Amino acid sequence: MALLSLGIKSDKLVQLMASLIIRNLEDETIQRLRILAAEHQVPMEEEVRRILQEAVAPEIKIGDLALEYFGEKYGVDLVLPKHKSHEPLSFNYSIDVKLAVKLFAEGNISVGKAAKLAKMGIAEFTEHLSEQGIAIVDFTEEEFDLEMAYLNSL
Repeated sequence: MALLSLGIKSDKLVQLMASLIIRNLEDETIQRLRILAAEHQVPMEEEVRRILQEAVAPEIKIGDLALEYFGEKYGVDLVLPKHKSHEPLSFNYSIDVKLAVKLFAEGNISVGKAAKLAKMGIAEFTEHLSEQGIAIVDFTEEEFDLEMAYLNSL
């Protein structure tokens, strides 16, 4: 067993240094922390601080998430279409996956952007879309005929 001791700075007016001692950590856990720190090119203490901050961070609100990916810094003004009411979202998946699926299904973002928003790879995201019954490519009949004619000419 290993002992991990961290110093954590407070953001209060008076600069305090709090210490956190975690006893009885498995050696394997320490090794995984070392690997993560090396992958992120930071000291292990910084990696643990990042993990703890992420674990206790407040939940992101959907509006804030939309601004993060589509806000002013990207130079995009979203025109929100009028829509009919819909079934409430189920939360079997995280809200960012639900948002990505919805935006993609409505044709507002590409599959690549949606996969990034959902924090998935494109293959994983397209498989998720398939499971949801959402077409990845949406051809009109005329577009489909043109594509088939082109493929047959090869």
